[in-house]
Amino acid sequence: MLLEQFDLLRNQSPQKRLDATLKIFEHLKLDTIPAAPVSNLETLKEHYGDDVHYAYTRLSRGLASNREAARLGFSACLSELLRALPLIDLSFVLASIERSTTPVGNVKGQETRDYQFGRLFGLQAIVTSGMLVRKETSKEQIRDLVGMLFELSLSKGWLRESCASVIIQVLDMMDATAANQGKAQGKLSKSLAKLPRKTAEMVHEMLESSHMEKTMEGLALHLTCTRLGSKKALGGTWKNDNLLASENLPAIASIMLEQSVTDKADAAEETDDVKATGTWKPKLHFAWVVLLKAIIRADASAETETITLARFWRQLVDEAMFSQSASHERKFHGLQLLPTALAMVPSGQVSDLFSANLLRTLINQMGQEDRYLHKAAKSTLQQIVAICEAQPSKAMSVVRQLMDTNQGTIMFDRLSKTKTCEQIMLAVPQDEFENLTTFLLELSRKPSLDGTETKDADRARQYLADILITLLKSPKTVKTDSWVLPILRFFISGGLFDASSSKKVLYLFEPALSSAIQDTYKARISIALGHLLPGKLNTEDSKELYAVQAIHEISTLVANKHYTLRLAPDEQILSLLQTALQHLNETTKAYKQAQSPGEQAQGLAFSLLYSLSILHIYLGEPDGVELLEDLEASYAPLNTLSAGNKSQSPALQTLVDLLLALLSKESAMLRKLVETVFSAFAREMQAEDLRLLLNVLEAQETGEGLFDKDEEEQDDDDEEGDDDEDDEMEDEEDAAESESEEEEEQDDNEQTEADRELDAALIAALGPAAQQKRKAEAIEDEDDSSNEELMDDDAMLKMDAHLENIFKRRKSATSAQAAKRQDAKQFKQSTIQLKSKVLDLLEIFIRENGSGVLVMLCVLPILNAAKSTSDVALADKARNLVKQKLTKLKTLPQLDEQGISEAWTTLQEVHRLAGLSPTPPFAAMASQCSTLLAKVLLHSAPNNAKATMRLLIDQYASSQAQWMSKKRSAYGAAFFTDFTNWCAQYRQK
Repeated sequence: MLLEQFDLLRNQSPQKRLDATLKIFEHLKLDTIPAAPVSNLETLKEHYGDDVHYAYTRLSRGLASNREAARLGFSACLSELLRALPLIDLSFVLASIERSTTPVGNVKGQETRDYQFGRLFGLQAIVTSGMLVRKETSKEQIRDLVGMLFELSLSKGWLRESCASVIIQVLDMMDATAANQGKAQGKLSKSLAKLPRKTAEMVHEMLESSHMEKTMEGLALHLTCTRLGSKKALGGTWKNDNLLASENLPAIASIMLEQSVTDKADAAEETDDVKATGTWKPKLHFAWVVLLKAIIRADASAETETITLARFWRQLVDEAMFSQSASHERKFHGLQLLPTALAMVPSGQVSDLFSANLLRTLINQMGQEDRYLHKAAKSTLQQIVAICEAQPSKAMSVVRQLMDTNQGTIMFDRLSKTKTCEQIMLAVPQDEFENLTTFLLELSRKPSLDGTETKDADRARQYLADILITLLKSPKTVKTDSWVLPILRFFISGGLFDASSSKKVLYLFEPALSSAIQDTYKARISIALGHLLPGKLNTEDSKELYAVQAIHEISTLVANKHYTLRLAPDEQILSLLQTALQHLNETTKAYKQAQSPGEQAQGLAFSLLYSLSILHIYLGEPDGVELLEDLEASYAPLNTLSAGNKSQSPALQTLVDLLLALLSKESAMLRKLVETVFSAFAREMQAEDLRLLLNVLEAQETGEGLFDKDEEEQDDDDEEGDDDEDDEMEDEEDAAESESEEEEEQDDNEQTEADRELDAALIAALGPAAQQKRKAEAIEDEDDSSNEELMDDDAMLKMDAHLENIFKRRKSATSAQAAKRQDAKQFKQSTIQLKSKVLDLLEIFIRENGSGVLVMLCVLPILNAAKSTSDVALADKARNLVKQKLTKLKTLPQLDEQGISEAWTTLQEVHRLAGLSPTPPFAAMASQCSTLLAKVLLHSAPNNAKATMRLLIDQYASSQAQWMSKKRSAYGAAFFTDFTNWCAQYRQK
């Protein structure tokens, strides 16, 4: 079993290697063995047993294996084993690793590399295990380990980076141990306090003797040792004895960009101790991170004459890695370095990282997926977004750098085909949103520093308008007046008005707005207000509605002599607007003086109605005047309603009629308005008001009876035979098919009639000869040519003119027929859309009146709407309304005697429709409605529950008998099993 787990340590899967390590330790049971000193293999075997001895030797020897992922698995397992042996001697472990990773005999180059890698992984395992910070570990032992790492780094250039990384890990571990103990105990022992500095001095000495000072690894080691308190100057290697002195930047640049720092004359003096690192590596060298941190710290401490971040970044990154002449390899490293630096720099230094060269590289590489560095650039942008989301204080600075016209571009997202700027904007802190909108509005006012062409400015302004709308509609943003009102004011002033060139205007656009952009801004007003409309009116919020504030902004600009309305209204419309504004002020004053939250919400709703109706006039909507006139005509009864007189059902009916008229218009803002207003009055609605909505669902999709439905009642026959039932089923099942067939037949009839009219006109135009020929064709014996007469030229000319008129009339008639069919199709689609919107209102009504008896009136119309429609989406919406809302009422309605009687009638109709169900989904919907009615009936008559249950069973039994006896009955077994399952649940209560 143990051997099998060691084999799994070589597996390429990290999870399998982890599982194997856990099973090895489960087998060893080290937690049950008392700790004891271990200084050699004999004491290890004697105290811990054969299995632990075998595991240690096997893991040590396995470090040099090159099979699959053996080094990763064996070093990780060895690290945990060393951690579990708290008294094992470090010198013994170092000797074991050195012995097991030393080549024996004449080995080839690949085997030598395997042994060298094995030693590196072994030393890494010691560091990771925490042995270096044990109190039993001496300074000499730490020196031995670091010395082995330096020796290994000098043996092969390609090992230098990894060895230096482990040495820095040792230094950081010493520093972290001292810091943690200081926090835990409140103070440090003298020996532990000196440990990081002493270790750093030791590394400094070895670094100088290894002649690695002017390598990337040497830079990183020197900076780390200096940070931990070592004062060693490395024998004057660096000017001013300070690596970060500004005079050392050229030498640092040469080192970091992996260029030679020695003259040709000195080439002969180079020793073999420092070997070249070899080929280019795609992974960014860790020395960049160490150097960046050191420079940022020096900047923060305001040390004089040190390398600044701005200068370092410009020379080593921007000019070297992102210039047009830079290689792909250099640009690849630069793209990795950018997010690394962004995560480290303070918010005030973000601007130092972005430049025109960098942004050009990002845009070029993101432009096409086949670009060499496309994936790298994409990863960089994704990391930038993630950093801004994790550190929001940097988000605003990054947006400025990407979109500022000094070096960036407004259209960065469009050019890079990403949503980088948009995502970063949503990460901007709330207290900086005002600065963000000010920045975006200024870019919209003046898209470029130079004289940008109108076409380019239009594109930029169009994009910025879309960004502003994105901010308004995002659920992540908190809408406050400080940044929302400037956006509304900007769209209103630019979309509805022409401004003078005076400096007193709100925005002096450069270049001037084109009519196309003005139309864009005008359209954005309604879109913005649509997103700002509350789903439910909050009476606790004293803030004025944005729609009302928008009207105030318009009125202010109308009175400003520097602004002129683009669409100047005539005297009649001005009078209408003046009256409407007066009524808006009255309703606003009324809701502020209202006593109850309900009345306040209703007053707010009327203010919304008036403000958006007035806005429709200013926007120049075709139906704006008609809409405002309807609202003004309804003002008296609606004002009575807003005053809190809840007995005014005709007033509510007036309101519902008005909302339906608004709902029939294709406007997202008006739809949101209707839903908001409706939610304020949903609790006050009576049956007559609700039926106005339900009548829409029951109207035919051809539009008949939609708004002027006849209220004629048809008498039902008292006696109904089985044959009549079968006929009814056939009629219902074939309804959709017959409807389409009738439409096709009607089209054919219209076409046939048009053809007959054309034939008749042609015969009349051709004269007697053609008429006689027409008659002669019906007589088989008569000679076809006997009655033919020849026409002269004048007759032919007259006939040509006559034929031309005939074909024109034919073409006109055909076009009229096509237009009629198109109108019918559009009307049908409008009816379906209106029904869908009414279902949304019913959802609001059910949510606000969950336990009200009026909810039961909705069951049958919703069911009929799902059955009669030819639109799949509408049917699904109706089914979901029943499934998600009606059947999940928190409290069942308590019906009176009349309500109970109506519920039984509804239940019978539901069963009848279930027997005609055309599809399984509709059958399931009918079953849900039937179960709901059963629950309500039992809930409404708790003292007569047994009789009610008997009647319910009888109803289901009658339906089941019909299902069994009639082949065309479409109930389905699920209809009855649903009831049986519900009965079982009811019985357990």
